[in-house]
Amino acid sequence: MKQAVERAIGQLSRQRNKLCTEVDALQAKIAGLDAAITLLREATTENHSPVRPAYKITELLIEFLLEVETRGLNSQIAIDMAARRGIYLNQKSVSSLLSRMRRSGLTVYENHRYRHRKFTSIVRATDVRDLRIDAA
Repeated sequence: MKQAVERAIGQLSRQRNKLCTEVDALQAKIAGLDAAITLLREATTENHSPVRPAYKITELLIEFLLEVETRGLNSQIAIDMAARRGIYLNQKSVSSLLSRMRRSGLTVYENHRYRHRKFTSIVRATDVRDLRIDAA
């Protein structure tokens, strides 16, 4: 009889240990889900809270174009400049907008960069092919 009780106690102890292990695993999963939820909430409030409304992206890009002057910019440069100001920009939207600005005549696309039309004559005047040397 004593052996039967000891076997029963051993079996119950194993089941208890197994359940404790499962509870620990479930608690770890819950903690992981809580952490993921927190990260997603923080990412949503940090990266996507518009510092400037979406309808002012054109103004922001014009500001960047004037800031970089003759160096020009592309979509990645604009995204990096915005990120330094805490503004999230979508690369496809920026590329599309820069292209529309070129078609409208506001910018010129040269050497893989967009430049404000205000600075294109400066770039062209300093282009080596445009330099003329008068023979004396």
